[in-house]
Amino acid sequence: MQEKLDPPLLDENMVAEFLKRFTPLPASKAKEEEIKQLKRKFEEQEVKIKEMGRYTRMILEERDELRKDRQEAWDALKEERKALKNMTERKNGYRMLSRGTKRRRDAGAEHLWSDESDSEEEIPREMKIKYHAY
Repeated sequence: MQEKLDPPLLDENMVAEFLKRFTPLPASKAKEEEIKQLKRKFEEQEVKIKEMGRYTRMILEERDELRKDRQEAWDALKEERKALKNMTERKNGYRMLSRGTKRRRDAGAEHLWSDESDSEEEIPREMKIKYHAY
């Protein structure tokens, strides 16, 4: 009587169902081949990414070198402009101010740059040059 009331805890069908549900199924050959191809593609992409990183690093280094060269050239050009400006000032005897007005170093030729002059022909061409080096 007691046996009919208490069913067995594990039945053979239940064990078979459990094993069928929770054991991994063996993969077919096609699936295994597909997995291998995907792994190969993934590894190839990793290699490409590493190469791209190396190329990017090379490009960045080259860019930094070009920036350095450009900065050196710009500094040399600024020095050259400054030297040319100083040479012109010494030659003409005036100093260029930022507003474009001229201040004569020697006061002997005030008529060349003063505002009271009547004609433009009195002012030499060199004195009309304005430097825009900065």
